[in-house]
Amino acid sequence: GLITLRKDLGPVARRVTLAHEIAHHLAGDEPTTDPVLHARQERRAWEQAARWLIHPDAYAAAETVHGPHEGALAAELGVTTHLVRVWRGLHERIRAA
Repeated sequence: GLITLRKDLGPVARRVTLAHEIAHHLAGDEPTTDPVLHARQERRAWEQAARWLIHPDAYAAAETVHGPHEGALAAELGVTTHLVRVWRGLHERIRAA
């Protein structure tokens, strides 16, 4: 139950990485050599981090101001561009369902 983060992470990357790692812990994920299971665990952890750190209303407001530019959205929301892409993918799948 110990989560450690690299000391060289900036505040945004630290916040996003910590959310991702907490999601792994709460899901009970264990390290695996199975590439399919590993990919599933990673996707689930990133999506949970995106749910925690990006509120739909905040995303909509940021997109109104900045348009679809990932870097500007990430800066406005205090997350990484990777998490913006994860959030978009998650919400595209939700809308399509």
